[in-house]
Amino acid sequence: MKVNRKDILVFFVVSAIFLALLVLCFYPAITASLNKEWGEGLILKEAMYYKKLAGNIVQCLLCPKSCVLKDKERGICGVRVNKRGTLYTLVYGKPAVMNLYPLRERSLIYCSADYNMLRIGTVGCNMKCKFCIVWMISQEKPEDISPETFSGIDAKTSATKLGPKGIFSAEDVVRHAKKNNCKIISFSVNESTVWYEYVLDIAKLAKKEGLTNIMLTNGYINKEPLEELLPYIDGISVGLKGFTEEFYRKYSSAELKPVLETLKLLKAKGASFEITYPLITTLNDSTDEIRNMCIWVKENLGTDVPLHFYRYYPSYRLANLPPTPVSELEGAKKIAQEAGIRYVYIYYSLGQSFAYGVDEKIYCSDCGKLILHRDKAGNLLTNNTKNGRCKFCGKQVSFIIVK
Repeated sequence: MKVNRKDILVFFVVSAIFLALLVLCFYPAITASLNKEWGEGLILKEAMYYKKLAGNIVQCLLCPKSCVLKDKERGICGVRVNKRGTLYTLVYGKPAVMNLYPLRERSLIYCSADYNMLRIGTVGCNMKCKFCIVWMISQEKPEDISPETFSGIDAKTSATKLGPKGIFSAEDVVRHAKKNNCKIISFSVNESTVWYEYVLDIAKLAKKEGLTNIMLTNGYINKEPLEELLPYIDGISVGLKGFTEEFYRKYSSAELKPVLETLKLLKAKGASFEITYPLITTLNDSTDEIRNMCIWVKENLGTDVPLHFYRYYPSYRLANLPPTPVSELEGAKKIAQEAGIRYVYIYYSLGQSFAYGVDEKIYCSDCGKLILHRDKAGNLLTNNTKNGRCKFCGKQVSFIIVK
C-alpha cells in the first residue's frame, strides 16, 4: 500500500489532536498531584532556619532532625516542603483548630489568673509518638484537613476545625483573642514548633497588645530558633516523654538528648516553664527511670520547676496498654518529692481532655506559706502572689504570672 505525504500529514495531525485531548483530560489529575506534593493551594511562606545545598536540595535547621530534602520532598513534620530549592512552611495562617479554653483545664495551675485563653494549633509534628492522644491532628497533612465553612468563633464554641479555607493571619488571631476577652494565647494542640513562623509572628503582635503567650512543646527544637522565640513567650510546658534514649527512639522516633538541652537552655534564659510526664505502664514508669529523671531535673534545672505526672489512657498505636493505675501516679509523685522536687502534681486524663480531679495547694518554697490554691475543678481560690513574687517573703516564684 502506497502512503503519500498527505496521509502522513493527516496521521500526525490526528495523533497530535488525540494527544492534546489526553493531556486536557488528565491535566487536572496531573496538576493536582504536583500541587499536593508541593503544597500548592495552601499558603506558601518561605520558612526560616534552613540552608540551600547544591542541586535544589535544602536542609531544614529548625529541629534536630535536620531533614535534607530534595525538590518536592517534605520534612518528617509533614508541613515543610522543598519547592525548587526553597523551603516553605505549609501551615502559615492555617490553623486546624482554634477555640476558647478555660485556663484551669490545662496543667498550668500555677498561673495566677482565671482568664480564658485562645488555644490555636495547626497540623504536623516532628515526633511520631505511638501514644499520641491528638494523632488525628499531629499526624495529619495540611491539605488533608476536610474543608469546612468558617463562620467565626464565639465564647460558646468548644472547638472549631477551620480546614484549608480558613485563612487567619497573625493579626486576625490577636484581634480575635482581644475581641473575646482572652488575655492569653496558647500555642498547642499539635507540636507548636513545627509552625514556628506563624507562632513567632502571632507572639510578637500579642506582646505588643499586652497579651500573654504560652506554648506547649515536645522541646525538640534547635538552639537558635528557640532563642529567637523566647523573648515573646511567657510560659512553656515541655512534654518529657520518657527518660531513656531507647524509649525516645522506639516510641517517639526521636532522641532524648536534644529535649534535655532545650530544658537546660530554658533554665539558663530564666524562662518560666514546667515539665509534663506521661506515665505509661511498663514503658516509662519504672522506679529507676522516674528517680533518674528527677535527679537530673534537680541537678540541672533546680528544685522549683513544676513537674506534672499525668495519667495515660490507651490511644493511637498503643491502645492495647491499660490506663495508668492511680497508685503509679502517687508513687511517682512520692519519688519526685523524695528526690527534692518541690512542686510535683498528678493529673487524671478524662478521654482526651485534662481535668484536675485533685485539690491543689501550692506553698512558697522559702517561707512555706500558701501562695496558690485551686479546687478540684481547677478554680483559683487563693492567689498570694504579686508581680511574680510571694506576697509574704518576696521570693521570686517560677510560675507564669498573668496580670
